[in-house]
Amino acid sequence: MSYGRTQPSAGPVEGAIHGAVVYLGLSLGLFLTTTLSLVLGEDSLAVSGSSNKLFFAAQFGFEQLLVLAPLLAVGLAVYYVASDRGEPAFVTTAVAGAVGTLLAGLVMLILMIALAPDLVDVSLGDELPVLLAYVLGSAIAGGVSAIGLDIV
Repeated sequence: MSYGRTQPSAGPVEGAIHGAVVYLGLSLGLFLTTTLSLVLGEDSLAVSGSSNKLFFAAQFGFEQLLVLAPLLAVGLAVYYVASDRGEPAFVTTAVAGAVGTLLAGLVMLILMIALAPDLVDVSLGDELPVLLAYVLGSAIAGGVSAIGLDIV
């Protein structure tokens, strides 16, 4: 996908920074959106089962990474391939997806641990393998998408 412009090379470091910023915005946006919906929609059926709204928002944000992290990685693949910076986009995209997902997941895990009610045990040992799966999945989704878009 060349649009007739060549910019300076975007390497893995730039991809990691870009991915971190995009995914950090995503994780904070998920947390704030869920928190606001829980606070403002207190009588709604969608949020009536939660007694600790902030913990629920953090947990919901972490769970949504399952769908949103690979989706954002594919979006980053489109961006890096379309910007045609003279270097294969799949490495930059994979690094951006992995670093971004890791950062967003860690933010959500820290919030879950900090906001967990007394009866809820949030164990890093149980949650880190899930986060690792999210990281690997989004890196692969972004990298494969970039390869496919480069071929097309």
